[in-house]
Amino acid sequence: MGLEDGNHSIKMQFIAPDGEILVNIDGIIPYERKTDNNLPAEQIGINISTVWQNVTFKQSGMYKTIVTVDNSEC
Repeated sequence: MGLEDGNHSIKMQFIAPDGEILVNIDGIIPYERKTDNNLPAEQIGINISTVWQNVTFKQSGMYKTIVTVDNSEC
C-alpha cells in the first residue's frame, strides 16, 4: 500500500525450516493507482497471486514467506 505509480521490484521467497529456499520469485510489476473507488489513498495497493505447484514439503516445522517490495521487506 502507498505505492507511487510506476514499476516496482517484487521478490517472494518461500523458505523451509532448514533455510532451503523452495520458491524464489523475482520480478518487476508495473503499477498504476486506480482512482475509481472510495478508499483512502494510503489503503490502495497491489494484490499479488502466485501458483506454487509441485512444492515439496520435505520436513515438518515452520515454513516462512518473505515478501520484499522495492528492496524493503514487508
